[in-house]
Amino acid sequence: MKKLSVLLLLGLSTAMLLAGCGNKETTPEEVPSVTGETIPESVPAETETETETTAEDVPPEEGMVRSTLTNEWIDGDIADQRPIAVMVPNDSSALPHYSLSQADILYECPVEGNITRLMAVIKDWDREDMTRIGNVRSLRDYFAYWSFEWDSILFHYGGPFYIADVVEKTGTENVTGASYGGTGKKGLYDSAYYRSSDRKAPQNAYLSAEGVNSAIEHFDYSKTYREDYYNPDHFKFASESSPNTLEQYANAFDVKKIDMSSCYPISKTYFEYNEEDGLFYRYQYGEPHVDAAFDNTQLAFKNVLVQFAYYEVRDDNGYLAFQVHDDTKDGYYFTNGKGIHVTWEKTGDYEPTKFYDDNGNEIVTDYGASRFLNIEAKYSGHYTKQNKTYAMTTIAHNPLVVDEKSQFGGDIKVSSRYWPEIYAMDLDSRDVKYVSAIEENAYPGVRMHRTLVYADIPFLQCPLIMDVLKADSRHEHRYDYPVHYNGQMISLTVPYEKALTEMRPLGTADGYRHLWVEARAAGGDGKTTYTWMTGDRMYSLSVNTTPSTELYLARIGADDPDFNLR
Repeated sequence: MKKLSVLLLLGLSTAMLLAGCGNKETTPEEVPSVTGETIPESVPAETETETETTAEDVPPEEGMVRSTLTNEWIDGDIADQRPIAVMVPNDSSALPHYSLSQADILYECPVEGNITRLMAVIKDWDREDMTRIGNVRSLRDYFAYWSFEWDSILFHYGGPFYIADVVEKTGTENVTGASYGGTGKKGLYDSAYYRSSDRKAPQNAYLSAEGVNSAIEHFDYSKTYREDYYNPDHFKFASESSPNTLEQYANAFDVKKIDMSSCYPISKTYFEYNEEDGLFYRYQYGEPHVDAAFDNTQLAFKNVLVQFAYYEVRDDNGYLAFQVHDDTKDGYYFTNGKGIHVTWEKTGDYEPTKFYDDNGNEIVTDYGASRFLNIEAKYSGHYTKQNKTYAMTTIAHNPLVVDEKSQFGGDIKVSSRYWPEIYAMDLDSRDVKYVSAIEENAYPGVRMHRTLVYADIPFLQCPLIMDVLKADSRHEHRYDYPVHYNGQMISLTVPYEKALTEMRPLGTADGYRHLWVEARAAGGDGKTTYTWMTGDRMYSLSVNTTPSTELYLARIGADDPDFNLR
């Protein structure tokens, strides 16, 4: 019997995440090509339904229950068993895959190099026939957040240092076959995996049910759902007797083929709809995508969800970051040979991703497993060039800038080797909390001491936040303190000179080249105040200055011929 699964393809849309500088205008996403009717907006048609008890509500065998992942009948003994989430590579040298046809949920998302990676969420994994699962490769942090939705035990083989924050969260229960980021060791237990002899490393590491049980025992992980970690209210399912045909949407469109090749240019993934069994069959690299562990069964899915998400390229290696917590993006839902436009939201690490039709109603997925796909948009999934020349520089944010240079020389690998030294901290007090730390590596020869204080004072309407930064050096430096805001200038308490006919960039390197100087002023002898309006509120920034202090009013957008900076 072919397992009905859910496929989620997650989609990239390009937008620069700049603190306090306003959102970049949304660019048109590169949507999957759909063979069938023109894609319209989804509008529910008027329908009348009646609810009645049918034979399908009776378990086919005593003790069976409905799966919260797929709504299919499963053995009641595994109702509370936690699924496993397994990281699986998808480059051609990793094929064939093993045991992926047993996945209830299969995620696919781009990683570096225009290739994709898969994550198989498997509920019924503790079986004698689950002897070869994978293969297994390294984790990317955005996959971890999707695994949290199912309270999965996460299996991976190492990963870049970007995953350290999410792996080392208190609630994360992972099993890795190698250290991550060079030194990370949480969940390290290589005995959970084995190496096959029929292919070369690193594509020959596999997991088995025996290995999963060994790891659970080794780490004393809970085999059943943990309290306060799993929300079973994930999908709303249609019944088997009344499948969701999407005919209730007047403008639902017919789908014979979902072509993801423009989004996944290496694997050239696509899906073909089979009217006989109502499933979407997956193809990649010009061939059917099969499961070598289960008679070369071709992977097929009852539900396919395409999800667009903000992303950025993190470094020169092409590592990606996805914004998986959001409520502003959209996608598509395909089932039973039709599709509709949807929106989605995810509000917390362990909260489910919810999908809604264009009328704001949560979509009803057809029973069976699903697949989620993440697809790429502008610049073939790469970020704009200003991501490196501006968004990744210190001046693009709100910290102190020394000598017009980015902290740690703008090298994230250097910055990851250092961290501030805690000077003092008290987070237990009810009314006043503070943390104070010293950083001496961001700029060699410059000692920065920063203190943050939260004070809940009875006679104030709101708590008071104090942020004190002191910089010391034995040598002379230029210190720039940027403050980004989005709004309309109201006043400046010192005279300023406005650029009336032409503007020049603030500098030439490390982000300064992208800042137009609109006005400049000399600081006053004492307090200088700048006031602006955002929405219906007024804000004021007061600074102690001297006549030698230089003040600049700048706007991003210089050296940006493609209007990527807004």
